[in-house]
Amino acid sequence: MSDKNSELRKSEKDFEKLVTISLLLGIIIVSGFILYYLLNPEPGFVTLGILNSDKKAEDYPTTVSINERIDFYVTVGNNLRRTSTFKIQILKGDNDTLLSKDRPAELAQLAFTIDNIVLEHNQTWISDNLN
Repeated sequence: MSDKNSELRKSEKDFEKLVTISLLLGIIIVSGFILYYLLNPEPGFVTLGILNSDKKAEDYPTTVSINERIDFYVTVGNNLRRTSTFKIQILKGDNDTLLSKDRPAELAQLAFTIDNIVLEHNQTWISDNLN
């Protein structure tokens, strides 16, 4: 009977050691993930949007007549993790207007320029009514 008790105690001690080692290993692994997240945060981003006359991103007009006014708003959101300054330029063109990231739009007219929009991190700005 004492052999069974000593085997049981030895087995319990071995199990306790195994649980302790597993817990320590788990703590080390979780700590590694936390350190990785702290040292490699997700990159920041900027949101830019066009809102309808009700300041919603839905139900935009799909057809417009010549000289018809369309009311809209522009929104900018700063999620860059720092204070940033933005400038918005809106160009007006027609079906012959060419857009390219390498050069300014050909045959387009500058319709609006909004300078010096200073936003803190997580701050959003909405323009006045534009048309």
